[in-house]
Amino acid sequence: YFPKIDPDAMPTHPRISLLSVSMRPALRSISWRRWLDLAATNTERYQLHFFTEPFFDPRDYHESWHILGYTRRECVTNPYTEYAFWVYDDVVLTNEIEKKMANDKFD
Repeated sequence: YFPKIDPDAMPTHPRISLLSVSMRPALRSISWRRWLDLAATNTERYQLHFFTEPFFDPRDYHESWHILGYTRRECVTNPYTEYAFWVYDDVVLTNEIEKKMANDKFD
């Protein structure tokens, strides 16, 4: 079940969701900073969902299962998301990629 969306309301909401989960504070303090800057300067396009808690019990599921849980929840609960991208916590955004993501249109 997906709710009906008013087409006139679409441009006012971010359409691209960037998701990430990290249980490694030292690593995310470096990598997530640039993603936060990108989303802050492009609020009409990007919406960040960064998580520090596991979606499933880590004793029962490998870390990769958190990707599926958080992504599924985003797709079901946020009707304005057209694209959902998973960003691993060890991916660092460089200046060149950041400029391209800020300027290019995904339409």
